[in-house]
Amino acid sequence: EKKVVETVIVEVEKEAPKVVNSLGIELPADAAPIEKQIWPKAYYEGKNFDYNKNIYEWNSMGDECFQALVLPDSDWNFYPGDADSWETSADGTTWTFHINPDRKWSDGSPVTAHDYEFTFKRLMNPETANNYAWFYYSFKNAKAVNTGEKPVDELGVKALDDLTLTITTETPTPYLLMIVAFPTSWPVNKAMVEKYGDEWSKDVSTVLSNGPYVPAEWNRGQTLTSKLNPYYTGPKKP
Repeated sequence: EKKVVETVIVEVEKEAPKVVNSLGIELPADAAPIEKQIWPKAYYEGKNFDYNKNIYEWNSMGDECFQALVLPDSDWNFYPGDADSWETSADGTTWTFHINPDRKWSDGSPVTAHDYEFTFKRLMNPETANNYAWFYYSFKNAKAVNTGEKPVDELGVKALDDLTLTITTETPTPYLLMIVAFPTSWPVNKAMVEKYGDEWSKDVSTVLSNGPYVPAEWNRGQTLTSKLNPYYTGPKKP
């Protein structure tokens, strides 16, 4: 008797690898590859990314690139941004913000209370000519600083250490969180501004972001492309 060996070839369908996005959500099997997924937005084009100087010259695509000490929800309730907690003094004139130690700039360096002190003093410096300076006149000495009557260092903002910022107001200001959540309060990186001056905001290679995105390529008059900030740990998940 002859033994016959039959060979059966079975094709096994390989399961496609799962694709998970930056929010940890598994995408449908027919979703485009991650690198092909683009979120298009139509915005006006500003001259730079310097939100501290002229609010009407913003590059509006920067809205996804920065965040403030606190963030408002749709009902104007505030939740942590760069500060994970805050409290006021008994007389209501001193606010203390505690910076989350996990908050970082898009180069991996920490966001500090010193960045915020530098930001607010830069805002009120008359040389900056911020057209929203009046919005901060509840800060102690803000109007006198902004009009050149007092030196910038007398503004009621101080970094007690890397993670503790105090803001002192002229009188109790219960709406202070609305002020520090306003876009002109988005911080600038102190070291970057000191190194490049105002030019830091005009080239994506020197723009440091503390928000969920960071500008990547700017073809002026045409497109601005932002990419995920790999160091972002805040609540505005990209």
